[in-house]
Amino acid sequence: MKPKIIRIISFSLIAFFHLIFLVALILEKKNAFPISFLLILFLFLTTVTYYKAPLIHEEHFIEDFIAIVFVTLGAISTYSVTHYLKTGPVLAAGIIGTMASFIPTINRESRLFKLAPASIYCGCFVGMSHHDVAPNYSFIIIAGVITGLFMVISKGVFHGFGGKLGTIAFGGVAFTSFLLFLLY
Repeated sequence: MKPKIIRIISFSLIAFFHLIFLVALILEKKNAFPISFLLILFLFLTTVTYYKAPLIHEEHFIEDFIAIVFVTLGAISTYSVTHYLKTGPVLAAGIIGTMASFIPTINRESRLFKLAPASIYCGCFVGMSHHDVAPNYSFIIIAGVITGLFMVISKGVFHGFGGKLGTIAFGGVAFTSFLLFLLY
């Protein structure tokens, strides 16, 4: 029963953040209809996929905690490369993501090392945030941890589907922005 509840919560979070994004686009009133139509279509197709896809759920506390750490490290690394080396966010994410892809070769038997590339690359999407959205490392760390939590919660949902890591990172950054907006 617990995996079903987690699946519903994680799907609801993804749908909620896409709905917020849709509302923001409509309120901007710039090409609202085509974008709104595409987002509603995407949300509909995501819902259909959610009910048709098999549930893959495993509980591993240490691996989940390490995944959150890897997401946060990926976010901090990408943010640092972007802002200190002035590479631009896409190149920075490419550099960090490529480096992360070699981590499993350190110890091919380690489950934690196999987890690193996807988690770090998810963090890269957080680290790609513009400085107007993510003004400092505090924001990046908070967004990285929240994104890591979202990743752990939704690890059994949409397993193997494209766009999952970027969507999770978008949700983490959007939630962090909203949270800090409420606090300050």
